[in-house]
Amino acid sequence: MTQGTLETADRLAGIHGLRAIAALTVVLFHVHGIHKLDVPQAFSMIKSHFGLGVQLFFVLSAFSLFFSTQHRVGKPQWIQDYFIRRFFRIAPLFYMMIVVWYGLAWLDFNQRLPVHDVLLNFLFLFNLVPEKHDSVVWAGWTIGVEMLFYAILPVLLVYIITIRRALVLLVVGATITTAARMAYDSSGQLSIQAYGHHSFLSQVGIFCAGVLSYFLYWRRDAYAWLKDYPIFYDGLSLVGLLLIVLLLVLPTGSLILFGRFDILVWAFAFALLTSGQAVRPWKMIANRYLYFAGERSFSLYLLHPLIIYKLGPVYLKIYSLFGQHIGVAFIGCVFVTLIVLIPAAAACYRLIELPGMAMGRWLIQRNRNASVQSLSVKGSILEKASVV
Repeated sequence: MTQGTLETADRLAGIHGLRAIAALTVVLFHVHGIHKLDVPQAFSMIKSHFGLGVQLFFVLSAFSLFFSTQHRVGKPQWIQDYFIRRFFRIAPLFYMMIVVWYGLAWLDFNQRLPVHDVLLNFLFLFNLVPEKHDSVVWAGWTIGVEMLFYAILPVLLVYIITIRRALVLLVVGATITTAARMAYDSSGQLSIQAYGHHSFLSQVGIFCAGVLSYFLYWRRDAYAWLKDYPIFYDGLSLVGLLLIVLLLVLPTGSLILFGRFDILVWAFAFALLTSGQAVRPWKMIANRYLYFAGERSFSLYLLHPLIIYKLGPVYLKIYSLFGQHIGVAFIGCVFVTLIVLIPAAAACYRLIELPGMAMGRWLIQRNRNASVQSLSVKGSILEKASVV
């Protein structure tokens, strides 16, 4: 591994750590939520706030996509290459999970999923259809949101090139999200209100906060005083963390309450924490354990609802063993879940995600070779023509 690669890995260690934290908070949220497990009052934050790990994912996704793609803008075939990378990063595992949940619906629930529902999922269009937005894959609604953001990202990469434009984008995105949530919430229809929390328009401001976090990171070399005082980024992390703590202590209801607007404040807090950890990662976040989980966070996310669902009888047994000690019982359920989930995620990452990414790289290289060969042939023809 070259020194440059080492520097890149070190710089992003904090991002991997935050990605792991996002995945694990969602896991705990669903360990409680899927089976409606009793938790003590001390754990009430899990059912009210840990679902916000999804919004942290969205912020990290926008940051990471700008980080990995901005330097490619303007190069030959960069848009085509970008879409190939995104498709092969997401589709292989997601398609596998569609098949798994189709089979599970048939075997466990005696339900045949409609063909058009499955087709919407394979085409990544389900978020555009209210009442279909949740995906046939449990917790898969986020993939529908992500894919729509992927679709508009090339435009953002071309036009959002300064921190000022990123701030304008955040204002526009926050306005769209606020207006969308107000419209969905005022519909009076429960199904539309539910869609209002999961629709792309309701989440677009979250991604815009992630774009701003990238430009806060990107400008680290633009100002001499930032080079002299890199502790500034520790300050960003600290302010983001303090804002999170403040939001936690303020009285609020469940994340699923429709029309919540404080989700944008959460996104801003996550953006500050993300940019700070990208430059000055803390060891409590940037360690090898969270780095490992962060690399496998996509598998952790897509696999965990299935594993939690299947572990239901085990959870009931644990709760019966511990009786009134529901806090200990819940911790036991989380422990059992992670024992099963982490090896399964590691296997999926190795057997499905990595080969999928390798296939994307192979296709990109093949297209480049074909392009070079085509140009060479055209050059030869022109050269012969000029001789004649």
